[in-house]
Amino acid sequence: MKDNSTIFLFKKMKKRFKYRLSVKIFLLSLKKIFCKNSVLINIRQESFDRIVYFDFEKLNQFGDIEKYTLIIEIMGKASNVFLTCRDKILAALYFTTLEVGNRVIMTGAKYTLPFEEKKIPPIYFESENFPFETDDFLKKCEGAGIPFAVQCASNYDTF
Repeated sequence: MKDNSTIFLFKKMKKRFKYRLSVKIFLLSLKKIFCKNSVLINIRQESFDRIVYFDFEKLNQFGDIEKYTLIIEIMGKASNVFLTCRDKILAALYFTTLEVGNRVIMTGAKYTLPFEEKKIPPIYFESENFPFETDDFLKKCEGAGIPFAVQCASNYDTF
């Protein structure tokens, strides 16, 4: 039994090392190739969702201005960081195919949002169209989590 647990710990440590190495390589490529001598011009958010865009401008070797966008998706296990230029993915922290998720994340692919269904921003809710069940609230309200839904779904005045 002791030997099996030792092998398990070794595999776990090996996987953690590979993860740290890939993150380090991604961050170094961002720093050295794309973000060096660039200027941050805008920070924006995708509506009420957990997607943040950082827009950069940089002069290329020909003196033309290139615009890059660093996109950070903060979504638990599905979190990811992208660097795009004209909606094309130049670099990403994690890559996937259609077999794994609902979108393709590869160098050169078009960047798409991680969700397809449109939800209503909370500022547009009124007492007439307010969902009064917790599950309905989560399905219809953009950017709402479970604790917020449990507290506010039953009463519009609390919302």
